Amino acid sequence: MEEIRVVDLPEKDWPLRADVSLLGSLVGRMLVEQGGKGLLQRVEQVRRAAIVDRESDDRSGAGLQQVLGQLQADEVDQVIHAFSSYMRTVNLAEKVHRIRRRRNYQRARSAAQRGSLDEVIGGLKTAGVTLAQLQQTLGRLSIQPVFTAHPTEATRRTLQEKEYEIVLRLVDRLNPELTPEEEAISEQRMLSAISSAWQTRLVSHSRPTVADELDNILFYITDILYRVVPVFYESLKEAMEKHYGPEAVHSYAPERLILRFGSWVGGDMDGNPNVHAGTILDTLRMQRKAIIRRYIPELNQLSRSLSQSLS
Repeated sequence: MEEIRVVDLPEKDWPLRADVSLLGSLVGRMLVEQGGKGLLQRVEQVRRAAIVDRESDDRSGAGLQQVLGQLQADEVDQVIHAFSSYMRTVNLAEKVHRIRRRRNYQRARSAAQRGSLDEVIGGLKTAGVTLAQLQQTLGRLSIQPVFTAHPTEATRRTLQEKEYEIVLRLVDRLNPELTPEEEAISEQRMLSAISSAWQTRLVSHSRPTVADELDNILFYITDILYRVVPVFYESLKEAMEKHYGPEAVHSYAPERLILRFGSWVGGDMDGNPNVHAGTILDTLRMQRKAIIRRYIPELNQLSRSLSQSLS
């Protein structure tokens, strides 16, 4: 989508702007492919009118209302869908920018990134907290995020997977060694994911069930948390060793789980007659199976890696 105003961003956020611009252009290509040039023109008219109204002295919104008033009923649906697709897509750039900024800090090996475990543990050491005090506190610390059960707010897993594909391709593009052909393939895969998401209903045809809620959180459990939680403990270990020495790691047992996760899914009986003791047991069973299915191939890989013999 064409830029019609200049936003002054600090240099560290220029790559974020580039990603937003790339994703915006891909959404624009998708709109032309799926709805024709007329759809993109209508979306641009609405976008321009909204920006002009917001930044002008006259905040009445009359210009935007005039543009919207010229749309036909079917055009309104398409424009709403287009802006929804655009916002859902470009918001992914911010997630990747966090990864980029973290990598920049790690490569620079300078000051710890704000809010990181490195900064927190280093701050405690500077404040005079002893290793014994830190270990005692960690032994009592418990962080338990809870998945809620609100199916009307849940994003379908099919859409989550498409967005995850876009994030992975953006992360791939952080590699400066990519060839032009590889970058073109990456863009094409993102365009395919954006187009497929456009053709996918935001909500299911049928009323969401407890199984749908479970499928939603299983995406986060198996695809996100399964990968992130070990990194959390590794980062904690590295931060403790950096600021308190090797003895800090040897004396801290990772079995003392700081992170635990809860869920209302399958057990939230508040006004839902379909939730009962059976759904609780089924949900727990499915969650266990999902995690075990992730462990099995890694255990097989580990058995091949540990190829040493007693002889």
